Amino acid sequence: MKWDNYYYFNFSHYVHTQIEGTQEECLKSFEEQKEKFPMMQYGTHIHEKDFSDPEHSYIVIRRFVNRETCRKHCTFPPTYKREGRVIE
Repeated sequence: MKWDNYYYFNFSHYVHTQIEGTQEECLKSFEEQKEKFPMMQYGTHIHEKDFSDPEHSYIVIRRFVNRETCRKHCTFPPTYKREGRVIE
């Protein structure tokens, strides 16, 4: 299998959504995103957050653009396997 054309951390593989509001509103929005885009299928997670002021908080939710990209990312072999090397 040929792996050299896949740029593992390409920015186009991800969707970023910034939510601002109270800490409660931010976490509620995150739960809604997880319902639409389940964590185990899209890798949905809070990438960045600031809850230092519970009344003026923000989060950045990050997920893969689709299920196939998530699958490919999660099963992409490490460099030593792609290059046919052995770790001793």
